[in-house]
Amino acid sequence: MCVFSQESISAAGFSTAAEGNLYKDATSGKLYIGLRDGTLQEINGTLTLSGNQLTLTPGNTISLNLGFTSVESKTASYTLTSADNGKIIEFNSSSALTCTIPSTLSVGFQASITQRGTGQVTFVGSGITLRNAYNFTKSAKQYSKVGIEIAFSGNEAILSGDMQ
Repeated sequence: MCVFSQESISAAGFSTAAEGNLYKDATSGKLYIGLRDGTLQEINGTLTLSGNQLTLTPGNTISLNLGFTSVESKTASYTLTSADNGKIIEFNSSSALTCTIPSTLSVGFQASITQRGTGQVTFVGSGITLRNAYNFTKSAKQYSKVGIEIAFSGNEAILSGDMQ
């Protein structure tokens, strides 16, 4: 946990302002975090990290790509949750499995799905429309990768990768 305030400043005086990097002003001792747009946010309050979601209390949320990903293995059909954002999810089964994409995922959600076993993964939407350039809904074969992104108004999931 860190401390922050809502003051936004330019990155002048720092050699870079990369997203997620922390900067300390040598003169004032103040701590800043680099934002996606290249600006810096002074840290002075409560800062909580959950996955790739950084919440600055009281009330601002900043999404950062912090450069880390966790890998989770699934051996049964699975419904994605917001906690899966930015994760690699491996489906490892010799039987066919289903990956359900619910309408509760936020715009900007992204996950990478791997068909680790021989069981094909079928993608279904729950209250959300699945989109793919070729209308494919299944992983192609073992070791296939499928990317999922929640786009537009949150009612569409874009699927891409090794599909059929």
